[in-house]
Amino acid sequence: MNTPWELLAKYFAKEANEAEKAEVEKWSHSHHDNTLLLEKLNFLFKKNPQSFTSDFKKFKDQDWETLYHKTIAADAKKVIWPMVWKLAASISFIIMALTSIILFNKRTPLLEVVTTNHTKEVWLPDSSYVLLNKNSKLTVAADYLKSSRKVNLLGEAFFKVKSNPECPFSVSSFEVSTTVLGTQFNVS
Repeated sequence: MNTPWELLAKYFAKEANEAEKAEVEKWSHSHHDNTLLLEKLNFLFKKNPQSFTSDFKKFKDQDWETLYHKTIAADAKKVIWPMVWKLAASISFIIMALTSIILFNKRTPLLEVVTTNHTKEVWLPDSSYVLLNKNSKLTVAADYLKSSRKVNLLGEAFFKVKSNPECPFSVSSFEVSTTVLGTQFNVS
């Protein structure tokens, strides 16, 4: 990039004629970096016009390059890092969301009772009573008592269900499902 430093010094010192001002404007519009540099210099000029103008005239070519790198090149780095951090945060959020969905949506039973050569008495969280027969398995759903009282049965069991009209009791056994509000019954 060919930067007209002496012309810029005259421009900010308000010593440039109309043709030189037009040349600075043309240079500014020729490249985006030029526009950014001119905006930065204008910002510095507005902060302290006297100091800026006197310092600007003292610069040598090497100082101009240092000024350029401090204003434009540093900004380019500042733009990249926020994007990288936003991308990393987005990816982390997606991973955490997927992990929580997987972990919290696992349907682990609240209770699982298995018998082999003996019967077993089971009290459910709502105080319903189950007598599980030999070689049977009772699984109580994790969402038991939330909207309904669901259990799965493999084998045979006697149920004495506590009455609760707002929360029906449901037993699923193979392809048959029995739903009651409160009673005693046997499922085999």
